[in-house]
Formats: sequence, C-alpha cells, structure tokens
Amino acid sequence: MMSFWRLFRCLLRHVTLILALTFLVFHVLDWYNPLMAFSMNPMSSTLLLIFSISAVLLALTETIEAYRNRIKHNM
Repeated sequence: MMSFWRLFRCLLRHVTLILALTFLVFHVLDWYNPLMAFSMNPMSSTLLLIFSISAVLLALTETIEAYRNRIKHNM
C-alpha cells in the first residue's frame, strides 16, 4: 500500500502538470483571440492560485525528500 506521503507527492505532480498545461492552452488561446480573455477570467485566476500553491508544495516535498535521501545515504 502506498504511504500518504508518496500518494500526496504523486497527486501533486499530476495536478501541477495538468494546471501548467491548462495555462499553456489559455495562453495560446489568448494569443489567437484576445477578446476571449481567458487570462482575465475569475476562474482562471483561481486556477492560477491553485497552480502556484501546488508548485510550491511540490518543490518543498521534492526538496525534503532529496534531503532525506542524502541523509540516509551518508549515514
């Protein structure tokens, strides 16, 4: 069974990837048709906030895991 920590990191990686791709699509759509204003949409702002938080959490969890692995291999 997968531990909570591993499951959390796995889900976080997927959420971050999905939201990053979503914002790339929004950017391309805004570039082709600026009147659609995907970047100025309140839903887009909410997704951007979730994306930012997930990116920070992913960076922290990966850094902590790398630190733990370094300590475990040095002992």
